[in-house]
Amino acid sequence: MAAISVDRCRQEFEDSIQSILAFLNVAKNFKIIQSDSSYKNIGVRQVELITGLVLLKIYLSWEEFIEDVFTRYMCGAKSASGYTPSLTFHKEPNIADAMATLLVGKKYLNWSSNNIIDRADRYFDHGAPFRTVISAIRSTLDEIIIIRNRFAHRSDFSAVEFRKVVLKWCGYVPPGIVPGRFLLSKNPQLGSGQVFIDYYANILLGASYSIVP
Repeated sequence: MAAISVDRCRQEFEDSIQSILAFLNVAKNFKIIQSDSSYKNIGVRQVELITGLVLLKIYLSWEEFIEDVFTRYMCGAKSASGYTPSLTFHKEPNIADAMATLLVGKKYLNWSSNNIIDRADRYFDHGAPFRTVISAIRSTLDEIIIIRNRFAHRSDFSAVEFRKVVLKWCGYVPPGIVPGRFLLSKNPQLGSGQVFIDYYANILLGASYSIVP
């Protein structure tokens, strides 16, 4: 039987991130055909909307990566470098059995920071490699979820939490700020002029290389 690969999971995650960010760059130049057959740019508001959708896709890809690697490590998978975490339970015979063990009657798994760390502590010695990596980027993951929730939900709570994120980074809350506009703005605390959507994507990519070294 072929060895279960975790490196492929990391590569697929990286490919997904690069693909969706490349799409966003192209989307900024999308045009709309007019009644006179001329074209005009879709406009900044539509680009902001697309950027919010891009963040949703990035986070979904992250959750898929975590779940895929977690279940494979439960089966004893090794990275190309030879790394594999020590199991605290028996090795699962296949990915389907690993998922069944994790689900225990649930229809799906929540891969929030707390859930990742709790599961890692249960199934891997010292929660490695997830505990250390996720703990290091917990605040970033929380911010991504807050921004995602503000895009997907229009509750007062999501608005307040989103404003806190903007205030933290910018020192004030610009009038009319929305998730897409924030994600396309430059991170004022980084000298590189990197926009937030790229900043968050790069944090997750870096984490993926620590989880699958």
